[in-house]
Amino acid sequence: MKKVLFGLAALMMMFFMSSCGNPTEKIAKLAEQIEDNGDDWKDQDKWESVLRDFADAMIDFSESDPSEEEYEDFEEAVKDFYSAVRGLDGKAERMFNKASKALDKDKELNKKIEAAQKKINKIEKKIRKQKEKEEEEDE
Repeated sequence: MKKVLFGLAALMMMFFMSSCGNPTEKIAKLAEQIEDNGDDWKDQDKWESVLRDFADAMIDFSESDPSEEEYEDFEEAVKDFYSAVRGLDGKAERMFNKASKALDKDKELNKKIEAAQKKINKIEKKIRKQKEKEEEEDE
């Protein structure tokens, strides 16, 4: 019986790890969860966890070498995330704001986020230049 339980637990862990491997999908899932359940999350710890997951996904994406399409998908997922957060109200919104302020005090996380944002800006610039070059070649 123990072997069956451990086997099932191992399968579940592999499933969850593989399903969350793509940073863009992770952000899209977070946005969807916020849309569906965000107003019910009236706990600061839950929001800190969501924001840390979002930051981790951004950091992971910044370390990848995405194609133009992957970048556009990422950008869309981030927009959906921010849109979902802007749709919060009441206690959930207050807890989100408290969680944001609490994470602002995490200096190490903020350094990682700043570095990731710089890398993402470089990725964007590279893709934009590549797009411009392709458009010039088409003319």
